Amino acid sequence: MNNSVKVVAALGAGLIVGGILGVLFAPAKGSELRQKIADEGDELASTLKKKIRAVTEKACDQCEKATSA
Repeated sequence: MNNSVKVVAALGAGLIVGGILGVLFAPAKGSELRQKIADEGDELASTLKKKIRAVTEKACDQCEKATSA
């Protein structure tokens, strides 16, 4: 794994952890906090699914190009 991938992965992990900690330490009722965490988790999952789908499609396109050449 090259350095740029490691940096991006570390940055992403830091953003996620920072976001969770920010929500946890924000003054809010427990029920509101749980809802915020659930909403942000759903949003993160949706974003990750879209990115994984895009990468998978791109990889499939590259495989098709390589096999047809």
